[in-house]
Amino acid sequence: MIEQETISRPTDIPVALFDDPPDTSASLLNMACCLDEPFTEDLLARLLEQNITTIQQDLEPLLKNEILWKHDRKYGFVNDRVKEALYLLIPEEKQIETHCLIRNHMQHRLSETEVEANCYLIANQLNPALSLINDAEERQFLAEINLQAGCKAKKVGAFEAAFQFLSSGLEILSDDCWENNYDLALALNTGMAEVAQLNGHDETMHKAIIIVRKKARQSLDRIPVTKILIAYHNGRNEFEKAIEIGSRTLKTLGVNLPQKPTRLSTLPSLIKAMWLIGRQSEVAILSLPKMTNPRITAAMSILETMSLAAFYTNLELYVLVILKAMTLTSTYGVTPFSSTLFVLYGSVLDIVFYRFSNAPKYGELGLKLARQMKLQANESSVNFLLGCSIIHWTFSLSKNMEFLNAAYLKARQSGDVQTSALSLGHLAIFRLSTGENLNALEKTYREYGEQLQNVEKATGLVLLNLCRQWMDNHRIPGSNPGRLSGPYFDENTLIPTLIKQNNYTDLCTVFVVKSNLLYHYREYAEALKFAEKAQKTVQAIYGHYTTAIHTLYYSLTVAAAIGEASLKDRKRFIGILRKNQKTMKKWADRCPQNYRHMYYLMKAETCRVMDDHKDASIYYNQAILAARENGFTQAEALANERAGVYYLELNNEFVAQSYLNEAYALYSQWGAIAKTEFLEREHPRLFS
Repeated sequence: MIEQETISRPTDIPVALFDDPPDTSASLLNMACCLDEPFTEDLLARLLEQNITTIQQDLEPLLKNEILWKHDRKYGFVNDRVKEALYLLIPEEKQIETHCLIRNHMQHRLSETEVEANCYLIANQLNPALSLINDAEERQFLAEINLQAGCKAKKVGAFEAAFQFLSSGLEILSDDCWENNYDLALALNTGMAEVAQLNGHDETMHKAIIIVRKKARQSLDRIPVTKILIAYHNGRNEFEKAIEIGSRTLKTLGVNLPQKPTRLSTLPSLIKAMWLIGRQSEVAILSLPKMTNPRITAAMSILETMSLAAFYTNLELYVLVILKAMTLTSTYGVTPFSSTLFVLYGSVLDIVFYRFSNAPKYGELGLKLARQMKLQANESSVNFLLGCSIIHWTFSLSKNMEFLNAAYLKARQSGDVQTSALSLGHLAIFRLSTGENLNALEKTYREYGEQLQNVEKATGLVLLNLCRQWMDNHRIPGSNPGRLSGPYFDENTLIPTLIKQNNYTDLCTVFVVKSNLLYHYREYAEALKFAEKAQKTVQAIYGHYTTAIHTLYYSLTVAAAIGEASLKDRKRFIGILRKNQKTMKKWADRCPQNYRHMYYLMKAETCRVMDDHKDASIYYNQAILAARENGFTQAEALANERAGVYYLELNNEFVAQSYLNEAYALYSQWGAIAKTEFLEREHPRLFS
């Protein structure tokens, strides 16, 4: 019988169910409260040892009073609150008795495969009855079930559920588990360290890591918790600490990395990797065996985990990490990291050594390898890397966005919240850069925001909110369009937070956006300050499309500031213009559809400050034409605006008005009302 204890009944549950329920209904309701949903008439009949007709009769009042729902012979509670309230009214001894009954049914009727498939259900039934389980074998079975359930929950991104399952598993272990059940104890403690790190339970993570380091019988058994510790420091942006731990561990595995490598010192590793990989056909690479050497496999996992820290702190070290991993792959075989590794290798050849044809080639190879190995999570990562850092250097931005869309979908399917959020964040940047109408884009951004509404810490959410504010500063007139201060992003709060977190990727992107906005609204001195801040952290966005945006606006702000600069600064500024122009020329030659208009505008502004009036006029017109041919509406508008300002400086108002009118029309087409109103204020005679 359900007994009223100290908890009050929900007002939407009929009084009769509490005050005087029939015995059979009470037994059935007790059982239903202890089962996972949905459950069937047949299961209730077997558990209660009653016939189907009796079960159906007892279920009828519960359906009539809308306590349960029924669909295709399956039942469930109408909402979780009702189920929880009813469960709490069951006396504790009755709860345990019912869970034991369900446990016995499952344990003796399910095969090993069925147990694995139903590990959530079994763990949820067995854990409440733990106090009644004294048999050592049964307790071990329950610990193993919780391990399976925890690993399964972690795989789909249910980290808090994984934490609870693994906590239950550890609670069951006996004091002598490390001696008598070493593998289970190692797996549970290692799993706990990982999910604790993912959930932000730092104390629990460190405790589990210390236990594994102390109890592990072999050094290789400590590698997984070392990876977790490196990932922990990566997540806190403590990259130097992550590199220190990774380098020290690699040394014990026979892989030595210099503390401060130079570009010259990486050349032998580059030559070796290129020779080993270059001599193999695509078929041969895809036919490489799986890596079986445990020490080399461990080294690969450490190289993978520390590559992020190396990327953000020391580009030469990052290059060396990737090249070392490629050499090990070509020599010993592939690991799950190998699919992503081929993309990173291609980007190293591309961005660092300007071997431009290699990045897409190795990117596609990495994608094929991920599919061949049936690694959905890796497939999303490979698509993201291609879309974020590689494809835009060779193909149009629309092609780029195809890869990011694929990355988002694959990440959603595999439960990879971080990659799905990052994919949408970078999609937001690309879509804002392609000249898409801002009012239409606002709707797209709103949809992106709804898809990420439950994400709190992902970098992609910061990028999306930054883009929404960036767009609104152009779209909606305001008193200070150069400030990122609005409903989506507040620089006064977020910039100090990003600095505190050492989040250089997002921080650099914010600086790039700030320099862009300030330049557009002709606050040139402030724009230059933020462009130079971005330059100091530009390695954090290496390979991203924002690298090119920064290179363009750094040059434009320098060109705008050069007229009032001291002789010393003027010389420095000219050096910056020439260096950036040379870099942009390489990008434009390789991918004219994305970068030629940027290169021509940089050339035009350089000619302007050097008083080369003939070439300045030519390059402004070429920048306008290149932007128009490739659909960059806002870039075409900017080139027209800069040409108009240039002719005003030459006192040629007639020609200036033509360019500025075209700029006005294009900004209006783009949806940048704040910009058109700004032009009206800046040039009242021309727009009277």
